Amino acid sequence: MIAAYPETQTRFAILPPRVVDTSEAAAQPNEPAGDELKPFGEDGFTFLDVLDIINPLQHLPLIGTVYRELTGDTLAPVPRIAGDI
Repeated sequence: MIAAYPETQTRFAILPPRVVDTSEAAAQPNEPAGDELKPFGEDGFTFLDVLDIINPLQHLPLIGTVYRELTGDTLAPVPRIAGDI
C-alpha cells in the first residue's frame, strides 16, 4: 500500500502489508466482556425500559432512590438519562 502525504512536496511511503489473523480464535465471534456497558441492561431494550423512562417515581431525587429500594427495580443508564431530560 502506498500512502501520500498532503504537503507541498509529495512524499510516498511504502507501508507493510496488512496481517490477517486466520486462526480459529479470530474466526469466532467476539464474546462480550463481563464489564461491557449495556445501555438498556442485561435484557436489552424492552417495554419495561419505556416504562422506566416515563415513570416519574424513578427520576425524582430521594423519592426515586426510595422507590427503587422498596421495589427492587433497577434503572439502566439510557432510561435514567432519557427520563431525567
